[in-house]
Amino acid sequence: ETKNHKIKLVNFRKNFSLMEFQKEPIKHMIRVPNVANFSIPGAGKTVMAYAAYFILKSQKQIDQLFVICPRASFGPWTEIFEFVTGADATKHIIRYHDDPGNREKKLKKLKNYDIVLTTYETAGIDLRQLRNYFRESKKKVMMILDESHRIKAIKEITTKKQQRTRAASMIRLGQSYNVERRCILTGTPLPHEWDDLWSQITFLYPDRLPFGTRKEFLKIIDTLDESAMRRYVNGIIYPMWTRVSNDDLADKLPEKKRGTNTNIAMDKDQEEIYSLIESQFNNQPRGWGEKKLREWQRTRVLRLLQAV
Repeated sequence: ETKNHKIKLVNFRKNFSLMEFQKEPIKHMIRVPNVANFSIPGAGKTVMAYAAYFILKSQKQIDQLFVICPRASFGPWTEIFEFVTGADATKHIIRYHDDPGNREKKLKKLKNYDIVLTTYETAGIDLRQLRNYFRESKKKVMMILDESHRIKAIKEITTKKQQRTRAASMIRLGQSYNVERRCILTGTPLPHEWDDLWSQITFLYPDRLPFGTRKEFLKIIDTLDESAMRRYVNGIIYPMWTRVSNDDLADKLPEKKRGTNTNIAMDKDQEEIYSLIESQFNNQPRGWGEKKLREWQRTRVLRLLQAV
């Protein structure tokens, strides 16, 4: 494919210049309906998303940008909007996150804004109301999951409360009428476990199910070795994603300075607690299936980290 990534920005302030490495992901977002941007933190994923959105909006492919993200990300999404456009964010962005009474009032105003920011928690709670909004507003929506690794759980129902998981809710929301494009942004694309990818990729193409059903994907994980699994996953998701790597930013980052390592010994009580936890996980359980074994391995690492 051509490396000519000349981009004519829309609604960005005059003389704003993209970094060269940002252009390919933007082109990808424009050309491919549902995409993943796995660029490292600091590469400007938010800038790329805004650039693609405004271009798509100028082409009348999209009317509104709907961003689901952690509450702490509201600030950066707002600040970067003002930085790249020079416009007053309060006239273009609405934050759909408040107590239920205020959300009900804001729901009626969403159609008046270009960009909606909400959290995973609020979007999950108001799933029905938001699905109705997408249908009734008739706006063509581009939906972005920022820090999409927050929906890496493959389960559909929570174990304790028997409710729809966050991941399942976001997949359902992405299937809403008039959601024309879907995008996931995360700087941590490589999963600790292969099943971490299922919900994120399924959100992008919920009707096609690139990895099959949950049960089918877990069976594939149990069947293939690590090398074969890597080839299988790459073969499916290759057209869906772009990534700005550390190498792409090498000349933009300050020189790294390595300090010396300092070993800190645990005191007697700390050592006793850590050793006790470690001893409980020393012997691999017998007779467990692969799924149960993976959960045990995760718990082992988590408990030791918590102790530290």
